[in-house]
This record gives sequence, structure tokens and C-alpha cells, in this order.
Amino acid sequence: MTSICVMQLVERGLVSLDEPVYSHIPELKDFKILQGFNDDGSAIEMPHKTPITLRRLLTHTSGIAYAELAPQVMQWLQVTGKDHTKESDLLPRFAVPLIFEPGAGWMYGAGLDFAGLLVERVSKMSLEEYMKKNIWGPLGVEEITFFLEQRPDMKEKQMSIGRRDAEGEKTTYRATAPEYRELNGMQIRDCMGGQGSYGNASSYIKVLHAVLTADEDEKLLKKESVDELFRPQLNEAGKAGFAGLTSFDVARNSMGLLPKDIEKDYGLGGSVIMGDEEGGRSEGTLVWAGLPNISWVSSIFLLELGPR
Repeated sequence: MTSICVMQLVERGLVSLDEPVYSHIPELKDFKILQGFNDDGSAIEMPHKTPITLRRLLTHTSGIAYAELAPQVMQWLQVTGKDHTKESDLLPRFAVPLIFEPGAGWMYGAGLDFAGLLVERVSKMSLEEYMKKNIWGPLGVEEITFFLEQRPDMKEKQMSIGRRDAEGEKTTYRATAPEYRELNGMQIRDCMGGQGSYGNASSYIKVLHAVLTADEDEKLLKKESVDELFRPQLNEAGKAGFAGLTSFDVARNSMGLLPKDIEKDYGLGGSVIMGDEEGGRSEGTLVWAGLPNISWVSSIFLLELGPR
């Protein structure tokens, strides 16, 4: 949904995918690249030279990594005494060094969160307000929100999550799904465009359907914008980084239950499968799952289903 918001701004000529984002998020200009650590444990950092762009934020090629996926960033947090998990505001939560020069690799990170911040600053409304006006409202969607505490009607429907033990034999359950909270137990204040919304399947399917039928009804995006969402975006360095991370089962599964033996790329809205799966998804399918294993698929081909 954050990628849709960005492409809407691109269509309106308010932003560009390939210009530096610093005019809207000047804070990112000061993000340095973590090079390593000195003998005394202090971090070695240097300014980045290649600009961070919206395309790089959307494709996870900006050098920004979620700390939990980058051991060197976890070490940096330890030596600097920072605890990003206790921050309720977006900027301090993701204010960690880059792990490579923008455009020179691939790592899952807070790119979509910063892209959401850019949408807010350009539109002068919160991401929740923007999506209500430009995505959920036009589609008649009422059950998606970034702030579950403000929607008791939705919170009472929140599903629990099952988790298998190390042997994969027994399943334990949480009372509710995990939530991102700050020190005093209150819900986070910012809309996190890469991780923070709650909704039901029927609402989200309406969003996917609107994207897939843009050639018939450009309700959310023009057909050319949808084509760009699906188009493989990675250069050779990005492909190598993406292939390296998705060589691990947990990453491959959380990034769309990706096949082992088929080439994979990344679009502006998710993983792209670059070949036909036997008995399954077709080449060009855009897909994501997430750690809770909530998988969704957007194929550029639609099947018309009759009554069952």
C-alpha cells in the first residue's frame, strides 16, 4: 500500500523515483555507512556518496537494514548504547547506519517506512489519512488501520498466532498477535509504512484487485504505474544480495514462499518470481509473506472463477 501511495505521487508529478529524497527527508543525507569497528570497539563510519532515492527505498537497495537482520548493526547498537526497539517515532526507531553504499546491494530494511514518511511530508497528512483518502476510501475499505487501539471493533477480531517448536512437532499460541509498542506501553505514534497496519483479508484483497485491474479501471494507479510496480528492478549487486539472503529458508519463506530453483528479483512492491512454478505461480508474479507467514500474491494474469 505504501508503494501505491508513492506511485500516486509520482503520477501527479510531486516526486520522482530517481531523484535524491533529501529535499523531503533531509535526515537521510546524514546517514553514514558502517565500515566496521576499531580495536576499542568504536564504530568506523563514512558518509555515503551515492544518493538515496525513492526507487532504492522501495526496492531495499538503499543500504538501510532492519537491525535484526544485520549483525553489524546490532553490534553498533550495543556499542552506542541505543535501543531502537523502545522508540515510538519513526526516525529514531530506524536511525542506524547504512550497511552498504546505496544501490550496491540488497537488504530488507526500513525503506518502505521512510517512503511512508516521504508520503506524509509531501501530502501534509499522516499515512493513515492519506490511505483513507486515496486507497481505502475509493475502494470502500473500512477495516484497515495503523492504530488498532483506536478501532475496538477491529481489535476484538484480532487473530492469535501459532508457532511451532524447534522440532516442528508442537504448536504454541500467543493470546494476540505481537504489537509494536513504546516504553510506557502506549501504541507507537507514527504510521510505519513498512510494517505497521492491521486489516482483514477481504479488505486487502480489494486493494490487490484494484491493482490487478488497472487496465480496465485506473481507480488507484495508471496501468503504466502498475507495470512499474511489477517490473524487476535490481542491478547485479542487488540480485546478488537478494539471492544471498533468500538462500536461507526462513528468508525465502518470509519473502513470499519463494521457490528455491527459480531466479528471483524485486519490484517496487515485493518479490518477483522470474519463472513459472510447476503447478503454481507464473513468471512475473509479485509476492510477499512476512514473518507471521501471511502470504499474498499479485499475478499479472487473472482467472475468472465461476460458481463453486
